[in-house]
Amino acid sequence: MRVQALRATAAGQAEGGSLLMNTHRAESAATGISVCAYSSTRFFKPHPIRLNKAVIQGKTIGIHDAESSDGPSKPGCDATASGRPSEGTSTLTHADQLIETLANARVVLFGFDGPVCDVFAGLPAPEVARELAALLSAQDEAAGAKAAQTDDPIEVLRIAHEADTELGQRIEQALTAAEVRAVAVAGQPIPGAVEALRAARAAGRGVAVVSNNSAECVRAFLELNGLRQYVTEIVGRPSEQLHLMKPNPFPLITAAERMHIDVTSCTLIGDSLSDIQAARAAGATAIGYSNVPYKANQFTEAQADVVTEDMQDIADALTTA
Repeated sequence: MRVQALRATAAGQAEGGSLLMNTHRAESAATGISVCAYSSTRFFKPHPIRLNKAVIQGKTIGIHDAESSDGPSKPGCDATASGRPSEGTSTLTHADQLIETLANARVVLFGFDGPVCDVFAGLPAPEVARELAALLSAQDEAAGAKAAQTDDPIEVLRIAHEADTELGQRIEQALTAAEVRAVAVAGQPIPGAVEALRAARAAGRGVAVVSNNSAECVRAFLELNGLRQYVTEIVGRPSEQLHLMKPNPFPLITAAERMHIDVTSCTLIGDSLSDIQAARAAGATAIGYSNVPYKANQFTEAQADVVTEDMQDIADALTTA
């Protein structure tokens, strides 16, 4: 199966969390601006690099079939070599962009911490990191000292796995338990998230959650808030295989495989750069949820298909798409 080949490719290229993407970039000889990128690996579909992307709060962008100074652009490209819209182009509103991006998505993949839940809103991540670091220090003083320098629970977990496999397993179990405690006091889902989940299912789309948090905490939060019925599959943090977390495309490929769908027919909604990178690597389309202003530019540079600041916008687009 194609997804199995993709899955194997992701796992094989992921050691250390780095992805080796075999791409070709067509560049304007005059400006050196990348106009369009295509994967040379047969498992991945072509991807345009959209230079005029990510319109937020009703602003518009130019969408056009342009020619660079070197000749006609490849199908799917939407910018001239200068990156400026050509004359006589049509414009799409932010809502139109979302509708266009979601129109062909047979499965909608939701990130969890951000798009659906603020995981550590009630139990702060730095507090969890300190708990894990103390537990680690009791078993390995050197590793514990190193872990005490970070306030990121995932980083503590990485340090533990690097120190010792069995110790890593213990810290992973402790992190999973802490995440489950955290979502119990995280409060309500992100505004618009419930509506987006419902709209996706009502539109006949498959729905899955792909997260670097544990599947256990995702499941606990969905059940606590009566949302489990809207989610078909949950792909959480790969146990003892942190290199397969996003930005590795492995979680997306796994979700698509479980849904019996080609991953290129999926759209990921994510609030982190690793989400956008994972979607691009997998060949899926990507919607960046910019819940913090500075993220919008990051998502645009990472070639998200569209960026939004409100999950309700996604619900509205799914109702229309």
